[in-house]
Amino acid sequence: MAYLLFGVNRIERDARSHPIEHWMTFQESMHVERQQLRDILGDHNHIIPIAAVLDRIGREDLLAGNHIETLASGEPAFSAMLQDIGKAQKSITLASYIFKNDAVGKAFAQALANAQDRGVQIRVLIDNAGEHYSFPPISRVLKRYQINVSRFNPPRLSIQRLITMNLRNHRKLMIIDGSRAYTGGMNIQAAHLQTKAIDEQVRDTHFALEGPIVRQLQTVFAHDWTFATGERLQGAPWFLENYEAKGEILARAVPNGPDQQDMSKLHWTLLAAINSAWRSLYIVTPYFLPATSYIDALNLAALRGVAVNIVLPMRNNLPFMKWAAQAQIEPLLYGGCRIWQTDGPFDHSKLMIVDDTWSLIGSANWDARSIRLNFELNVECYQTAFAHEIVQRIEERIAAATPVSLPGLQQRSLPVKLRDRLAWLMLPLL
Repeated sequence: MAYLLFGVNRIERDARSHPIEHWMTFQESMHVERQQLRDILGDHNHIIPIAAVLDRIGREDLLAGNHIETLASGEPAFSAMLQDIGKAQKSITLASYIFKNDAVGKAFAQALANAQDRGVQIRVLIDNAGEHYSFPPISRVLKRYQINVSRFNPPRLSIQRLITMNLRNHRKLMIIDGSRAYTGGMNIQAAHLQTKAIDEQVRDTHFALEGPIVRQLQTVFAHDWTFATGERLQGAPWFLENYEAKGEILARAVPNGPDQQDMSKLHWTLLAAINSAWRSLYIVTPYFLPATSYIDALNLAALRGVAVNIVLPMRNNLPFMKWAAQAQIEPLLYGGCRIWQTDGPFDHSKLMIVDDTWSLIGSANWDARSIRLNFELNVECYQTAFAHEIVQRIEERIAAATPVSLPGLQQRSLPVKLRDRLAWLMLPLL
């Protein structure tokens, strides 16, 4: 009975039973061919295998002409998002794992209602599990405003409420008029505001994107919306006929999920990125429960001379995730990886940088749930200036962080070690 309720294979088959027809068109002028990529990367050609892997396993093209702005806390991110909702003329699509009925959530609901009153078409998708982080749920507020809102993958049977931890839509995505997008790790909740007390605050990193990459992000939303409602979003007002170049970043959406189209894409992307690193590798994640294959790859990178820096939060909103991580990181320290714990607010950011050139931003954590069981959305980016900006932010965190040492881990008391190992044994369900 326990296996029928929680078994991973059953969950994956359940997701596969809902095929989503794929549609996508590209501007050929924005598609980056392999030789163009070599010319653009120059001395960083050694990271081309990452693009080669995604060319093989994905259905999205690597696209030129994108601009990405980093928004590193709640206030600037929410302010920019609300301003763009206020400027929207045609359409708004919004997907969030958590959309709380708090001060921030109500501000978004009111802004969406105002936009709808102006004639803007709106679609809001909230994960069924994430919706219940506040009561009453924000969907009731949105429905009072007559906004078209749907839940992602609600339980069809009462017994399925026991397994709502799986098959979640963990993506965070908002697109204005089909031309400007927001994505990253930030949910819609007041906890991201710096006015909150330290122990209630969640630090995160979000991004505003413009250029051809927005078409791919809108397509991801359209797939999810069709899955949830049966309605297809095609053409105007959801997509532009042509996407102009807005910057010099090469980018590609990397959707991942337990379905036939996107299963294991994140797994192979992470391995390709680790194995392509020559000089430096930065990983920032709130939940670090890597499979053995990642531990081996990270250790091998460190043995090759790559400076591997893994940045984790000292304070975690899910203590058992930190306990399980502590049971796993000792082999990485032996291998030469450097692990840091940042003090202050719980850091929910998800970032990965290879050799100050390739970046992976988005919603996925380094745990089995993100890599195998949830629907996630990341974006791979190729540009030294953008990667260097993120590395500078990470280095600022490292400068104030506490290094994790082997002696410190080994000096844990026996009860703490047993607690951590027990949490680690629950790894397949975390």
